[in-house]
Amino acid sequence: LIIKIYLLVSLILALVGILEYSFKYHFFITYTPFGDLMAINPFRSYSLIGNPVDFAFYLIVPFLISLFSKRYLLSIFFLLAISTTLSLGNFSIILVLSIISFFLKILEKKIFIIILIILTVFTFNNDFVKNRISGKLEVAKFSPLDEEASRFNFYIQSSDVIKDNFLFGVGAGNFGGWVSDK
Repeated sequence: LIIKIYLLVSLILALVGILEYSFKYHFFITYTPFGDLMAINPFRSYSLIGNPVDFAFYLIVPFLISLFSKRYLLSIFFLLAISTTLSLGNFSIILVLSIISFFLKILEKKIFIIILIILTVFTFNNDFVKNRISGKLEVAKFSPLDEEASRFNFYIQSSDVIKDNFLFGVGAGNFGGWVSDK
């Protein structure tokens, strides 16, 4: 009963998100902690959550519940709602989970292909997403002091830490010290 109520609430939020994306109108106005109107991107859906990334993260669980309980139409609906947020991190999570599920024979081939098609359409058929991806790649290449570039460098340094200390790690709070010693 609790899961059914959870899926129903999620379905309502997903519907609101899809309507926002379709009509480029946001039903929920968000304010900063200082009382100012928060900047809202008209191309991303926020639903009633107030943030597109949080909205997409929220919908990942109902997407997985419906997917693994073989309610494919419902899971595709949740995937469409997640896709309307244009959140690259959530796209990556869904892609990785889908690939793992496919290779573990949990996910059927046709559903896996449908998931890939939806993610591909929303990723590469949208100028907003393409500009975000290309912008992140350009910044990562040419500006070592920028936030995106430092995040990229952090990933590279993290992979070195994992390679050198695979079994035991370096311990909590010691990443910076390990990197500065290199």
